Amino acid sequence: MDTLSQATIAEFEQLTANFCKKSLLHYIDEHHPDGNFTLLPSLVDEACAIGIIAKANASAPGYDYGVWGKQTIDSNDAIQSSLIMLATLAKTCASFAFLVHIQGIAANILIRNNMETDYHYPLLILYDGLFPPYYSLLCNPSRIPINYTMENNYLIHTSMGYGYNPQYAIVFLPESTGWQCIYFNNTDTILLQTIKTHGIRGLTYRARFNSKITHSMSADTHTIEMLLAYFWLGLAAIATGVAHSAYQKAIEYTGERYQRGGLIKNIESVQMLLGNAKANIEASKRALVTFELVDSSAVLKHAAQTRLTATTLCSQAVTDCLQVFGGYGYMEDFGIEKKFRDCNTLLSIGGSPFFMKQYIAQMEMEE
Repeated sequence: MDTLSQATIAEFEQLTANFCKKSLLHYIDEHHPDGNFTLLPSLVDEACAIGIIAKANASAPGYDYGVWGKQTIDSNDAIQSSLIMLATLAKTCASFAFLVHIQGIAANILIRNNMETDYHYPLLILYDGLFPPYYSLLCNPSRIPINYTMENNYLIHTSMGYGYNPQYAIVFLPESTGWQCIYFNNTDTILLQTIKTHGIRGLTYRARFNSKITHSMSADTHTIEMLLAYFWLGLAAIATGVAHSAYQKAIEYTGERYQRGGLIKNIESVQMLLGNAKANIEASKRALVTFELVDSSAVLKHAAQTRLTATTLCSQAVTDCLQVFGGYGYMEDFGIEKKFRDCNTLLSIGGSPFFMKQYIAQMEMEE
């Protein structure tokens, strides 16, 4: 197991920040508040080339230390580096950060199964769209109702998954003997219906499979727990980055906006909003870094707690920042409404707060 020094982690953060400043900023403009998708292929290629995006290819720059690359399988430091890179990307564009997040989890799955591919753009489906089953069902998938059929190595199934213009697909399905990971090396024969919406939710597909399986392998509970933990931790990191960006926009606005003859930064109610937002963002950051990579169930429980804490705090922080703008906050002109949309999407995606509270309680009772 390799370890990363804090200086090395800081270098990865700076690498990501430079990419955001040099390239990713051009992805967002007044005409494309959710991103100019014509620029996306070149941005993804660049992020792969400099090692931000992980690919399941040992010769790829991000294979080891890209977001959710090989080293995150057994290294706390590499996990921290991935979370910091996701938060840094999310300060500029949450949708791009989420795309990198999904790509990294897909690459991690293939690396764990000793499968190499040079593809990016995955379609990732875990139990009907990464909305997890309750913990008791996660550990005992034979109790989950089967809603698919397999005939002559063909999967017939309809489900929700995440990705963008996918080149390959990974599907996790429950069966009587455990979890099964199914891999398709292309999506040409899979009917993909894009969900017509904005921001992060725009990276969602409804997929109808009637396709021959390229490869199938069993997945133990440990693997499922770790991948779900990565998913939740990544959502928390992205939410933290979004909230930090919203706070910076609010601070800048208070130094420019005059009301009743003075700058609004001197108004007590505005200071209260900003102070509360800052406190919530810092609490979210602390929640991200306080865990140890021990057994998978402990990591999953921490990830569930972190995801609930961070997304709830960051949603409140972004709401406070939006209130600083008053009615202007709901207009596209200032970009804060996008932060509001993205953070509230992160609050519900992959399990609502109500679900997360139940999940955490169930894990406690299982011990």
